[in-house]
Amino acid sequence: MKIQHTEDGNVLIGRTIPFNYNESMLNSYNKIITIKGWPVEQNTRWIESRIRSTLSGGADGSINPVVYWGKDVAREIITIEFQSEDAAERAWDNLVQMATNDENKQATFRLVKNQAGREGYTLHAGDVTLTVCPMVLPEVDQVDDVELLTRTPESACEDTYKQKISDNLQQLTNDRASNAITTNLKRVPDALTTVDITPTVPRTRSLKTIRALSHKWWTDGTATPSLRQCIDAMDQLFKEHSALPHPSREWLHEYTRFTKHGKSQKKNRSDHFVPLELEQRKQLLKDVASLVSCTKASIDQGIIRALGGRDGYLLSEFLSRALLIYSESPPPDTRQGSSDDDRAENDEVASEASISPYEACLEAFDIVHNLNLYEHQSHYSYAIRAACHEYRWEEAANLFLSQIDSSDSNEMVTGGFLPVDSSLGWDKPLEIGLYAIARDAWYKMKTNTDGDDDSDSLPSKRVFDAAMKMCMISPSGQDNYVLAAGAALGRAGLWSDCLDFATEPSRISTFGPLTSLLFFLLKSIAAAAILSCIESSRSAEAVGVYEYFMSGNQGTASEWQWAGGSLTAAKPLCRDLALRAMGGVSGGGYSRDAMLLFCEIMDEDIPISRDALLGLMQSFEHDGDVQSSIKLLEAYIDSQFCMGELNWRIVNSVLGLDNDDSVDNYALAKSDRAELLSDLVASTMRTCNRDGQFGLSLLLCSIANTFVDRDLPMIDESMPWATDENVAKAILGQKILLDNQRLRHIADNLTETTPTSTGQYSTTAEAWLNAFAAISNVLFAKDKIHAETSDLTCEDRLLFERGLSGAMEYCIESNQPSAALHLYSHAIEALQSKKDTSLTERVKTFFDLGTRSDPHPGSELFEGNGDLSLKDIHLSDPLLSAVLRAYTGMGKPEKAQALFYEGTSHLDGCNEMPESMNSALEALLEIDVDEALLFFETMDEACLAPSTFLAIARCFMRNEMWPQVGDIYNKARRCGCVSEELGLIAMQAVSEAELLNGKIVVLRKIARDVSNLIGMNNKEWIAARYWNIKRYAGFHHARLLMHWNDPSTSSKEELLFAINEMRHCINNGILTKNAPLICIVKQGELYTADDGTRDASNLTERQQRSAINIILEACAEANRSGLMKRYNFTAEATRSLRALKGDRECIALVRGLIASKDKCRHRLAMEQAIYAASETGDNESLDLIVSAFERSGYDTSLLNL
Repeated sequence: MKIQHTEDGNVLIGRTIPFNYNESMLNSYNKIITIKGWPVEQNTRWIESRIRSTLSGGADGSINPVVYWGKDVAREIITIEFQSEDAAERAWDNLVQMATNDENKQATFRLVKNQAGREGYTLHAGDVTLTVCPMVLPEVDQVDDVELLTRTPESACEDTYKQKISDNLQQLTNDRASNAITTNLKRVPDALTTVDITPTVPRTRSLKTIRALSHKWWTDGTATPSLRQCIDAMDQLFKEHSALPHPSREWLHEYTRFTKHGKSQKKNRSDHFVPLELEQRKQLLKDVASLVSCTKASIDQGIIRALGGRDGYLLSEFLSRALLIYSESPPPDTRQGSSDDDRAENDEVASEASISPYEACLEAFDIVHNLNLYEHQSHYSYAIRAACHEYRWEEAANLFLSQIDSSDSNEMVTGGFLPVDSSLGWDKPLEIGLYAIARDAWYKMKTNTDGDDDSDSLPSKRVFDAAMKMCMISPSGQDNYVLAAGAALGRAGLWSDCLDFATEPSRISTFGPLTSLLFFLLKSIAAAAILSCIESSRSAEAVGVYEYFMSGNQGTASEWQWAGGSLTAAKPLCRDLALRAMGGVSGGGYSRDAMLLFCEIMDEDIPISRDALLGLMQSFEHDGDVQSSIKLLEAYIDSQFCMGELNWRIVNSVLGLDNDDSVDNYALAKSDRAELLSDLVASTMRTCNRDGQFGLSLLLCSIANTFVDRDLPMIDESMPWATDENVAKAILGQKILLDNQRLRHIADNLTETTPTSTGQYSTTAEAWLNAFAAISNVLFAKDKIHAETSDLTCEDRLLFERGLSGAMEYCIESNQPSAALHLYSHAIEALQSKKDTSLTERVKTFFDLGTRSDPHPGSELFEGNGDLSLKDIHLSDPLLSAVLRAYTGMGKPEKAQALFYEGTSHLDGCNEMPESMNSALEALLEIDVDEALLFFETMDEACLAPSTFLAIARCFMRNEMWPQVGDIYNKARRCGCVSEELGLIAMQAVSEAELLNGKIVVLRKIARDVSNLIGMNNKEWIAARYWNIKRYAGFHHARLLMHWNDPSTSSKEELLFAINEMRHCINNGILTKNAPLICIVKQGELYTADDGTRDASNLTERQQRSAINIILEACAEANRSGLMKRYNFTAEATRSLRALKGDRECIALVRGLIASKDKCRHRLAMEQAIYAASETGDNESLDLIVSAFERSGYDTSLLNL
């Protein structure tokens, strides 16, 4: 028995697969060696030991594992099975080596090659002679078995001896309960014991090569096998077919498409196969065709007589598999036309013999008809698909019509009036047949040279005529027949013709007066028209069709307007298709309309397809609606993963869904829900990325990852988070990314925004590395709290809030405040009380009273702006402060101010929340500086912190209020709240102040205050922070603080300082900061002539070479840190190299920048390289750089060449 656990938690108990002896032997014989002639009455232990050591020992000291060593005394045979084919190969090589060893010829135990030249070796051990050979199945025998299969019954009867062999081998094939193949051989009369079943293949081939020889006895097409042999052979071929990927649904699409620029684009049907797969399918087609030919020969000779019963069923299934393989085979090299646009008879012989899959299908149909076998609709669909691949539209259409039209003149007509399976799908018989009719009608209409415009010959008319015939034959599938007609027309690229038919009342009226059957057609015609546009990738037209039909302006006859309007009766289906279409309009503009349609579907509590839900999300993506995308994603997660029962009735497809009873059959499985979650997350991440919110994007991915598999841990708690490689590994290692390649590609691009281990950490990048690690810890803790049944203690609550606030602070520092707020919204529910409900609530829950969800779940889903409310919520000081800072960072200081008063309303005074007061001060500074200063004056001294004064100083600096900066610095100094950044801002205020004397004294005093605060020597601090001081206070004051008092030499002293710092960083294995590298590459400014040009002619050649090497060294460091990507850096580097007469180095530097075929934006650097190449006569580099210059959109005619 077999026990299987399904995805929905059910347990299935069934039978295991029955043992198949032939298949077992076929899988194992490559690992078996047999020894014949084993003596019965002698003591052979020493021989057996020597043979075991010879076969099991490897030449390199390894061991060839033996899994079975069986001795059949009655048959005088030992069977040895090794663990693998490689082990058997190595054991056979040991025999070969012993047979070719000259020293072994006189030994007691020696091996001599069989003189008969057969595959095997004679083993002489004393007076015992044994034969060693590989295990060979009888059907592998390339002498007896192949001759047997190709021998006619008449010749077999002439030779009784050979007939006995044939009967015995036939028994071996059919007997699945035999103990050993060679046992049956032993039962043959003694005369048969002389038959050697070893293949007569020279020993020049290895054992593995011999056993890998083709066992396909049917390849020549002349064998006459039994039905059992045919079925076994087809099983082998069908396994090869099943290993190949299924053809894409695009294989049956119209292959003329229009690009965004209006140009037609055609695809070759062979393009859907990789070269290796194409060759495999061609070979498989030949093998199946040969096997069917052999089967037909056996039928003609009476060997197979499948006139009914079990044999007839088996033969019908055999031919069904053959037809399936034909339908998925590539078309032959000889076609009836080079394309659909220019189809003409082409009788040219291909360079190599090729088989027509459709002709092969007709041969299989001949067998079906001659034996009166069971015909299934799939047989017709396979043949129709094969004909469509070969552009044989008329034959494909006639083959389909032969099932429903008794008056058809096709010779393959079945009598007509056969119900066609109404299942929808691109590979189903219904859509394939209607597609063939559409293509045939289109071709005939296009090649009509008479110029007659017959409406009956229009593709839409012929397709809907066929749909009406099927409706009359099988009324239960009427809706699907009409929908399939629209899908087939769209797949054939005839969406416009379908729209003309659907929107023209005169064409619909040709079906006659309104009947119940015609009303069904009218009810689905709108959905069919929309579906045809979707299948043709015409999303905008599909939306237009929906709006046209739903407007009620169809202009149809009055007798068709009963029952609420004929064409609007299929509104639920049309809405679902319209959502799909709105998501496909890349230009956007339909998010609001899609939202209204979704709300209608939810309010009416009707099923929605996964494609429609994804279309809604894509409409938000096209319009850049981040908030709506997040709300939809959260609602989907809440509905499908959190509430226990599926409030949203999401199905795979609404096509064919006609009643509520069938909803469960179409519902999404667990794997489908996870896949849809991945698609929704991918769309939301793209929307966030385009809005610059990469932190929110990765946060949503991390949250969704927790719902993919609850059994997997959120993070590895042992993982060190100190390096960014671990962060990238954690991001890309999430299960939701591993299961979805597109989603992983999005996240992979996001991780490129983080620096590498050798990269230079910026404040933002390093903050985000810390943020992701903290976010992972918060999500892990939230998941653990959610699993607990009791409430958190006060201490645990404070710890969780502290961790949450820390993660939010990291997000804010990395300029991702929206991620901080969303993290808060997601994690704060862990702090909600889990106390038991009251008795009344429990009684209501038991009787299902008052606990139902909102009957209109869609109407309020997208309402509100997503702002938080802290009413009746008491947050800790760090968490409230993080929330306020997040809103301020998002440009909503008014909301932050309101939340501050709302979050502290339960307190007697705000001084108990110092961090929140400082965050509120930052928000007030963005609103009104004067009001913020008043608020600052009311703050208690205990609430003041360095961040308080720093926030005010930054505000004064932005507004260039330099005197006020000095005042706030002095207040901070008195309160002991001086910080390094505050000191630098104060230095800038001093340098910008209108003081005539004494600036340097004040600057040295500020430097002394800051250095004492950090605990560094004053000179050491100035040297360590020189580049920051230069940025704030300017070069003049920075050089005076460094005591570079001589203006004529101060620039060179700065250059030497930068070189020393770069060398120090290189020696210590860290990256150099950007500022010293820029200083080094700008040294060409030190050699400026009176006319403003750079000239270093006063330097010696050795000095010039030394300066060039230093610049190249700085460029190498810049390449490591990413500074090389900045255009101003490369421009300064090339200018300096040109000034130092380093034209070759300048050219080489720029050639490295334009190595790729993309556009290059280093315009100034390319200009310098063009001048250098022109002056040095380097025409090759000149052509290359000029080509890149023009490719990038720049004009070389503006250069002074």
